[in-house]
Amino acid sequence: MKKFGSKSGFTLVELIVVIAILGILAGIAVPAYSGYIKKANDAAIITELDAVKTAALAANAKAGTINKIEVSGEKNITVTGDPATLDSEFATNFNLYYPNGTVGTGGAITLTKALPNYANSSYSGGATWTPTTGWQAK
Repeated sequence: MKKFGSKSGFTLVELIVVIAILGILAGIAVPAYSGYIKKANDAAIITELDAVKTAALAANAKAGTINKIEVSGEKNITVTGDPATLDSEFATNFNLYYPNGTVGTGGAITLTKALPNYANSSYSGGATWTPTTGWQAK
């Protein structure tokens, strides 16, 4: 049987302590979460850039070498290699391996679809690939 006047519930102090603990946990979790998002975007852009690199290397494998690949925007890539090999045959072969782009003169590639997550990654200022260093953000 219930007694009249018995009170159950939380005191104001208990509620404030719980809210403070939740605030501290949120203050720790939000920056960590945004760091995970940044790392995921970096991984996605590197995966796509590796596909471009592989296509360029495969397209030029028979005729010469690739010295450098530069990314200067979401849709702009420049491949530098043996100048005699970056011709129409390179363009044709590149499109076989990576159809999301057109190859212009001198190894300039314009993508038809932007690189995914480029703007939100550490590589949004551009990137350079060389055989010795791999992908490096500018």
